[in-house]
Amino acid sequence: MSVLDKYYRISQAAGIAIHIDSEGNTIIQVCAVIASSNELTIDKKVTNLDAVNQLRQHLPDKSIVALNLSGKGVLHKQIENTKSIDQQNFSKVLPNANGDDFYIQNFVS
Repeated sequence: MSVLDKYYRISQAAGIAIHIDSEGNTIIQVCAVIASSNELTIDKKVTNLDAVNQLRQHLPDKSIVALNLSGKGVLHKQIENTKSIDQQNFSKVLPNANGDDFYIQNFVS
């Protein structure tokens, strides 16, 4: 059994979106889902929270979550299709920056 085996079939998870608007206000949204058999059910949907500590009221402790950050101070850059990000193609996004200083996600769509 590998360390990741428990994540191959997740029965409950939540998505948390944190958006920082142009005035610095934080808007938090939560959607919790349950997977049972071949069905996915929305368990809870909460919008317009304004503080991270409010999440505890809506999600059980040790919930598995996917986190999305957007808005002021979060960099999104669309580039040509590439299989992986290395220092050379990272320089096309931010010249003179070091890719090791950033958390980078490469979405191919």
